[in-house]
Formats: sequence, C-alpha cells, structure tokens
Amino acid sequence: MTLITGLDHLHTTNTLTLEQLQPCFTSALTTCATQRAPWPSLFPFAQQEVQAFAKLSQPLLTLVSSDWLTSQLFLQHTLADFKPHTAPLYLLDQTAGQAGYFHSELTVEPGRYRKQSKAVQDTINDHLGDHEDGDIHAVAAKRIGFLESASRAQLFGEVYNGADGTLQLKPGALACHLGGILVVQLPALLEDPTLWQDLKRCIESQTISWHDAVCLQPPKSPLPQGRFAAAIKVILVGSREQLAELHHLDPDAAQNASMFTELASEVRANESNMPAIQDFICQIAAPFSVSLDLPFLNALLQHLSQLREHREYIKFNGKYLQRLLGRLCLDETPLTPEKLQQVLRQIRAAMTLPQKYSDESIAEQQIPISLTGNAIGQVNGLSVVELDGHPLEFGEVFRVTAAEYLGDGEVIDVERKADMAGNIHSKSMMIVESYLSQVFAKKHHIPFSANVVFEQSYSHSEGDSASIATYVAVISALSQCPVKQTVAITGAMDQQGHVLAVGGINDKIMALYRTTQVCQLEHKVSVLIPHANLINLNLDSDILAGVAEGKIDIISIGHVSEALDLALTEHQGWQDVYARIKQRFKSLQDDDDETLGSHWDWLTKWFR
Repeated sequence: MTLITGLDHLHTTNTLTLEQLQPCFTSALTTCATQRAPWPSLFPFAQQEVQAFAKLSQPLLTLVSSDWLTSQLFLQHTLADFKPHTAPLYLLDQTAGQAGYFHSELTVEPGRYRKQSKAVQDTINDHLGDHEDGDIHAVAAKRIGFLESASRAQLFGEVYNGADGTLQLKPGALACHLGGILVVQLPALLEDPTLWQDLKRCIESQTISWHDAVCLQPPKSPLPQGRFAAAIKVILVGSREQLAELHHLDPDAAQNASMFTELASEVRANESNMPAIQDFICQIAAPFSVSLDLPFLNALLQHLSQLREHREYIKFNGKYLQRLLGRLCLDETPLTPEKLQQVLRQIRAAMTLPQKYSDESIAEQQIPISLTGNAIGQVNGLSVVELDGHPLEFGEVFRVTAAEYLGDGEVIDVERKADMAGNIHSKSMMIVESYLSQVFAKKHHIPFSANVVFEQSYSHSEGDSASIATYVAVISALSQCPVKQTVAITGAMDQQGHVLAVGGINDKIMALYRTTQVCQLEHKVSVLIPHANLINLNLDSDILAGVAEGKIDIISIGHVSEALDLALTEHQGWQDVYARIKQRFKSLQDDDDETLGSHWDWLTKWFR
C-alpha cells in the first residue's frame, strides 16, 4: 500500500453534540453580573493613540472603523477630559483690511471694532492686519464635534451680504472647532473630492480662507484675500475600503495621515471582556428604557456571535444593535429570547425571496438533488450564494459529478474550461489532481482521466470549499464504489489530504437541513464539515431541534480518507477503496501488456 502523506495525524471523526453547535455565554454573564467596565477599554491601543493625538501637535488622525455610531461614542468617552488650550474665539466681519477669526484672552465686547479697547484692537491687528472698523461676533467654539455627512457649507461656512452691504460669514464646523477636534466621516469627502482637497490644504497649512466657504449670492464687495492662521485638528473616520478609495483618489493622503488607529468590528466575548461588552449593550439600550435579563443577553450574544461566524467573538456594531433593539421595542412586551428569535425570523423572511425560488426549483426537480440511495461519481456539495444588490447570503445544495475514461491521470475541471470559475476554484482543482497523483502515480502513471462538473451551475463559481466533494466523486468513479446520497460534504484540502476550513459553514449546514424539509424526507441525512470549522459553528434553533430529533448528523473530519470512509459504500475502509483502484489500474495494464505481447508474437511469426 502506498504511504499517504498526513495519515499519521488523523483525528477521530466526530459526530457533534448540541453543545458544539451553538455557544453559550451564560457562565461568563453570570460571573460578571455585578461587574462593569467602560466599554472603550476593549480597545486600549486605540484609546492610547486618540489621547496622545489630543495632546500632540499633529493635525490629523485616521480612525478606521466600519460603524460611525460606535466611533462617535468611543471618541466622546476617550476625549472626555480633553481641554483645548486656546483663548475664546471671535469673528471680525470685513469693512476694511483682513477679515477672519482671532483668539483673545482679553475681554472683548461683541460690536464695532472701533469701540474696543486699544489692547483688543492691537490683538486683532496682530492676527488679521491693521483695521479701521468692522463687526465683532463671539463664536461658540466647541471642544469636539462630529460631522456625519459633511457638505461644504457645514464644513467651511457660508458667505452672504449683510443688510448694510458688508460681507457676513456664518462659521462652519471647522471654524467652530478651532483649537478643538473635529471628527469627519470619510464618505462625504469621497463624494466630493474637491472638499477633501480643500480640507487637506487647511490641515496642512493650519489656515482657513473665506474662499473655501459657500457664497449663497454674488458678494457686493470682494472676498478678503489670503488665509488666516487657525489651530485645526481633524479625525477622519471610515472603513478600510473607504480609506483605500481615498488613497486611490489622492495618493499623498497616506503620507499626510500623521497618526493612525482602528476599532475592530468584533471583540472576543470572554469573561474578562464581558463587563465591558455589557456596558456597551446597556449604553445602546439606555434610550429604549428596557430591562435586559440574563437569558435575553445570552440570546443576543449568540446572535451577534452568529453574525461574526465565530463561537468566541461577537459582532461589535453600535448602529446594528441600535436598529435591532429599536425593532424589538416596537411594542412594550418584555425582551425575551423567544421575542428575539421571532423578530430575527421576520427580518430574514423579508429577504428570502431568492432563497425561496432556489428551494422551489429543488422541490419541483428543476434542479434534481437526490438525498436518497447511492450513486457512483456523484456527491452532494454545499455552497453559499451571493447576489449583487441583495443583503442576504444563503446556502445551497448542488451536485458534483465525476466521469472517468482512459487517459493520463488528468482531472479536467469543466467549470474552468468553460470560463465559469475563478482562480481560487481552479487552484483547488489542481490540488485535487496533485493529491490524486501522490496517492496513485508514484510508481506508475494513472491510466484514467476524469471530467468534473458542477451540475446545473449557471453562474461564476469561486472558492475551494468543493475540493473534498470533488475528490470523493473522482475516487468513487475510479473505484466504482457508490456514494451515499444521504451525505453532503464541504471542505477544502491541501496537498497532504488534510481537510481545511471553509467560509459560510452555518449557511451550508442550514442549506442541507432546509433541503430535507423541502423534499419532505423522513430519514436521517449527514453533513461532513472540516474539523477546523468547529470554532465557527453557531446554528439556529431549527437545526438544533433537527439534531436533537435525529434528523441530521453533523460530523467533523480532518482528512480526505475519513470522508471516503463515511461517504462511500460497498467497501471495507478507504484502504480497500484505494486497493480496488490500483487493482483496476493493474488489470488495465495487464490487458495492455497482453495485447502488446500478442501483437509482438504475430509480428515475429510473420517475419520468421
């Protein structure tokens, strides 16, 4: 028997229990029931960087975050002790000389310039040049401000004509936060690149110009020339994708960002973090005036963990949590796990039209999926369907078939040949062929080739999660051992035959269980998943009920040989399957040798 790399590290196949299919946070919640910690402590490095930014002279900080609300609450808490080191701010409208903003520790009475004390006039002249007159207005300078959707008027202000014909300026957010910190969401700057260029110029030069403001009407007198000094500190908030787009529009933007930090969109839900997580949930829930008991918090964390697809992490997004709690609080009934599940079903049901059409096509046998009996060279695979413009991804069962014929050991991927597959998919098919050669072609050439088809696949295929299903289908075709159609398989593989983790594992398991319901099956089905995906399991209560009732088994595997043992029939183990294939190869080679020998005998007899 040929040595198969990696078999020394096999783990025992494992039929999973209910405890392995959904995490439980009750213990961590109970342990921390009387404890509270400020939730920004979940991001200590980001806290340190923001606090350092407030103290240093750097004018720009980039904060990578996918959620504006979470960023806003985080910065409000982290900068709670921030105090601008600037004097009160005033605005001088132009009548003569340079108009603009100035700081003064002296007592300034809003009104005419010429009515101010000489000391105040000297301060104004030092800031803005010599003046003869003008109107002075106090500007309500703010410590920290947030612009979620910045326009030019909101950012730089507005210029208009006063009743007496003088230019008037309505300060923008940038002017109102001179000496403070202005937090700007990035998408608004991407919509109007000129807005970013003007803001960048202000940040780099630490000056403001009246020419950046919006003129609501043609000014009756010329706008003041030049720029006046201003202490500007800005925090840009956006996702990685938005930041990459900004760098694409302005390659110099990365160099101008003197400081950088980020907020993760997920956090580990362990006992040490649980007090801070509870603090965050309670802060978001406070406006709704609702009671959050232990069972509800556990169910909520299970849902957030399911969104993250990780048993030890939860999705950390204030906006999503706010919307969900708002939906739950449409009526005044208490928040319970049952109510949460009901609302989540309603939300999902509103987005399942494509999934419904997919299920109907299987029920009507438009797409023939068999979950009964046995078949040679046919395996039920599992995929995740992503539709452009649709928020919901859903799992789907599909057929992988393999047909063998005399050849040279090549595994021909029809999807790739038809230009219907991506690079990752193509790579996975090459790995299947490579491992097949390692097992059977170290001493002799493989005398067969095989075509592999994803049946009724009409869209672009991508990913490597069908690798194990493909390998099982090819081995079934070569050995003529049937595949159990009650088994579905998902998993990637490496060149040693180890089963690797895949994405969307919960959606894929749900797809198989949903198909059994659509087809009204009464017998048990099984799904083989990578052992490495155990950390990602977080299944709905419907599937948990199906497992408890014995309708579906979820089995983890670590090597392709385990998939052969579980998926193929009419054999005595994967060694027997491989032995049959080798015997088939040998029989074909013996036939070739016998044919060649008879031809040689005929030739020697002819020329004797």
